[in-house]
Amino acid sequence: MQFNLRLISLFMGPIILVLIPLILAGLLAMNQLQNRLGEIEHQQLQDLESLKHVAMFGQQLGHLHEQILTTLRAATAGEMSSLALYREHSQLVNELATLGKDLNSIGKLELLARVDKRQVEALLEHYADYQRMMVIATEIAAVDPSTAEVNLINAQDSFTAFAIFNQQIAELLSSQIYARTTDAYNDFNAFSRYLMMFVPLALLLLLAFAYLMSQWLNRHMLIITQGLLELSLDGEKLPMLADVKKLARQNKGPLQQLASGLLNFRSALQQRKRAEEKIFQLAYFDSLTGLSNWQYLAKQLAAAISESQQHQDFSILITMDLDNFKVINDSRGHSAGDTILKEMAERLKNLDLEHYQLARLGGDEFALMLTRVASTQSQARIRAEQLALQISELVARPCVIHHDNFFLSASLGIVIFGADESLNTEMLFRSADAAMNKAKQLGRNTYCFHDPEMLNQLEANAQTSIELREALNQEQIVVFYQLQFDSQGKAIGAEALVRWQHPEKGILSPAFFIEIAEHTGLIIPLGQRVLQLSCEQLSRWQAQPETLELTLSVNVSPKQFQQADFVDYVRQLLADYKIPPGRLKLELTESTILGNVLETVQKMHQLRALGVTFSLDDFGTGYSSLQYLKQLPIDQIKIDQSFVRDITHDPDDKAIVKSIIAIGNALQIQVIAEGVETQQHFAVLRDNACFAYQGYYFCRPMPIEDINSVLMSKAV
Repeated sequence: MQFNLRLISLFMGPIILVLIPLILAGLLAMNQLQNRLGEIEHQQLQDLESLKHVAMFGQQLGHLHEQILTTLRAATAGEMSSLALYREHSQLVNELATLGKDLNSIGKLELLARVDKRQVEALLEHYADYQRMMVIATEIAAVDPSTAEVNLINAQDSFTAFAIFNQQIAELLSSQIYARTTDAYNDFNAFSRYLMMFVPLALLLLLAFAYLMSQWLNRHMLIITQGLLELSLDGEKLPMLADVKKLARQNKGPLQQLASGLLNFRSALQQRKRAEEKIFQLAYFDSLTGLSNWQYLAKQLAAAISESQQHQDFSILITMDLDNFKVINDSRGHSAGDTILKEMAERLKNLDLEHYQLARLGGDEFALMLTRVASTQSQARIRAEQLALQISELVARPCVIHHDNFFLSASLGIVIFGADESLNTEMLFRSADAAMNKAKQLGRNTYCFHDPEMLNQLEANAQTSIELREALNQEQIVVFYQLQFDSQGKAIGAEALVRWQHPEKGILSPAFFIEIAEHTGLIIPLGQRVLQLSCEQLSRWQAQPETLELTLSVNVSPKQFQQADFVDYVRQLLADYKIPPGRLKLELTESTILGNVLETVQKMHQLRALGVTFSLDDFGTGYSSLQYLKQLPIDQIKIDQSFVRDITHDPDDKAIVKSIIAIGNALQIQVIAEGVETQQHFAVLRDNACFAYQGYYFCRPMPIEDINSVLMSKAV
């Protein structure tokens, strides 16, 4: 972090102006006080040292006097010889002379100089008298010990007189020390009071100056603070900060930097706010239609669940899927599809509703949530039906794209939710999707309410997809075959029909799992497995003279055919199993062809060049087969069993079948009828020149072992 010294000085200036003089004054005062205390302490030490000298002199004199008395007593008692007394006398003379010198030094002390000079002189004279007397007494005692007793008494009196006078001198000294100490501390206290008066006064002046500066600074800083406060408040728009801009223009230095920094912060905050709004828009709204997306609807739905539980009322969730939107999107391009999606979003936005949320869940799927619509479930159901009909009418209006009218319909799934505490957003979405899928199964262009069985079916489908994936890994996918015959009853080929050899449920038909495979993407590996097994079987048939001429039809799903590498995959299979031309036939549905006609035709010609033939499955059930029939390299068309089933007693079905056969013959395309279950079916079809037949009347779908047995028994 980089510090701006000028900005720091702006804030710290008043404080520094107060602190520095205050610190200097305090240091000066402390120095003066310390000097005064040092002088007092030095004086006291000198006085105590003088008193110590006096006390030590008295103590030494007392010891010496006791020694003199001891000598005189010993002389009086005759305990010492003259020679010993003389020696003791010489030593005492020297010690008395030394003490005399010490007393002279004491008399010159500064403290004694303050005492009356006459008293000091008297003290010295008393000691001189005492010294002479002691010298005479000890000297006489050494010559004539009998005189020692008289001298002992005189020495005692002389010492007592000197000691009394010396005590008086000591008392005078003590009084003098006390007086000097008292005067020194009085001076110190007076000096301290002077300093204590000066420092607060100086401090008050400095504080007044600092206060004026702080007021000036405070007025400007209040503008900055107010700007920060306004920026901290939540709001749709950021404040303009006009006062801060004025402050930045009218000032220089740190204040200008601070104001400019705040304005830069506002600019950065505005940019971040725009970025957050953009991120929020991207995260929770659809860029094409402007509607909220699945994530945002899920958050709103969670709040709606909580509100419904709290208020004990009911809300509605509707999911909607546009029927056949993929056909328009693939045939007219994504731009046309985007136009339709935006048009549908605008129509839904114009619904006259309250407390609702619209969303595009993805692709051509929309959702509408309407909260707290009724207090009872029956009322909510009536409201949901009205809304579903209203939405269906909006969707049914034609969409105009490049002057062409496009008509769409919608499949709607409806969920009513309320006080059930076990609900969550995932369950509601799953329930609505299940109801929407049910509406599609009912024929599209309708609505369906959710019931618990739908979720059970969803869970069952999920489990089936897991087991199907495992089945592909465990090679539980097998192929059954249903023979195809000509009008003479001769087997000319077969259709490969996938089956699931479930370890617990036995053989399962494709009706149980094909739709799930389509939705989960497993249809691609499933189709590859069937195509591989079929080519493997064709290769075996080529090795037997009885089955050499048989063809094998294999259904190919739209997703599998649209794979980019599909042609290469088939080419590799043909090479690996050495399949001769014309033996492998691929059955395509109308939805496969209509997905992308140009690309489909191109792939078909590429496969045709490899020797693969094509059959158009379920012919007549769609809407555009005749439109593209001449453009496609089709070798065979298959009449759907729904027309064959009632051909013997339904004139319309019979007429359709006759027309299909006539079209095929006119275009030199083979016609094969599936679902031939009775001799009457066969007779009608044969009478109308149908080329080939497939159905229970001739042969049921069977494993390859049984098919081979049938072929051998008919002696192909």
